[in-house]
Amino acid sequence: MSFMKKTIALVLTAAILTASVFSGCSGSGSSANSGTKSVGSTGTAAVDWPKKSVSLTVPASAGGGTDVQVRLLATAWNKSISNPSVVTNYDSIAVGIQTVSDAKNDGYTLLTTHSGFFCNYITGTLDVNPLTDLTTIACMNDMGTQCLIASTKAPYNTFTEMVEYSKSHQVTAAVSTNGASQFMMDLVQQETGAKFNYKESGTETEKLTNLAGGFIDVGVCTLDHAISYEKAGKVKVLGSFCADGKHVDESLGNSFKSFQDMGYKNIFWGTYMLVMGPKDMDPNLVEAINASLKGVVNDSDYKTGIEKQGGTVQWMSVKDSQAEVKKEFETIVKLAKASNCYVQG
Repeated sequence: MSFMKKTIALVLTAAILTASVFSGCSGSGSSANSGTKSVGSTGTAAVDWPKKSVSLTVPASAGGGTDVQVRLLATAWNKSISNPSVVTNYDSIAVGIQTVSDAKNDGYTLLTTHSGFFCNYITGTLDVNPLTDLTTIACMNDMGTQCLIASTKAPYNTFTEMVEYSKSHQVTAAVSTNGASQFMMDLVQQETGAKFNYKESGTETEKLTNLAGGFIDVGVCTLDHAISYEKAGKVKVLGSFCADGKHVDESLGNSFKSFQDMGYKNIFWGTYMLVMGPKDMDPNLVEAINASLKGVVNDSDYKTGIEKQGGTVQWMSVKDSQAEVKKEFETIVKLAKASNCYVQG
């Protein structure tokens, strides 16, 4: 990987991690339930929405961590709205996000993904500006724990052993180029001196298949996939990327410990689920959609599913959500400019 690409990745890793520290600080953890099929809230003009099914656009492949969490959200949400939401996947981040940006702003085509795509825009690999080309509706659950896993054929069994081995031997890491997984692996290199040879990973399913087959050495996956694949004897777990200060259930064993709990205070990762729409949406409609999501935090299946992936359910008001998104975006822009990685925004 070129020096400039690595620099961009490291800077944006720090940006996302710094921004995520601010996340979940306001309006979170609401326990109110909408309790009705109609949409609206006190002080908000009544909006007759939805009159038809809502398309939840996911700029990620089916079966991955983002897709799983969106489907949990959709299932819970469908219990309280009059017409069901339908998940639509796009393998291309750019195509998926552009689709929402180009859609009618009537609330029937929404973007559901985490805030990592801000980096794509700021560094020039995405044309859609999150602040001006989209409307922030809600900031929902954190995306949960990600685990660093290794092939069972690897000659190391712990994170420390892997780091030391990589300094004198080639270790191939599966990543999504310029995506969150590359940022996490760059962070490991920065903090430990480990050295990786990056290989495009494809979908999470493809990554897991290649790891289980011994075709690549290490990679990052969701907590639930790490648990199931380790139990089946297909991978080794070397540690966990948690949000700053969070921990993994001790019953999973030492191999699942967060890197912070292993003593690496600067190796942590946290992103949050966003619900967004096209630009210039009617403020009353935005408030109504946001209000309809409030009761999701009380759904037991949703809560169990998110916690299974190491996440925490939450809901933020429109005001708090938009402030959070702006703060995170500005933090990334500032750091990108400081390191000459900035292109736009």
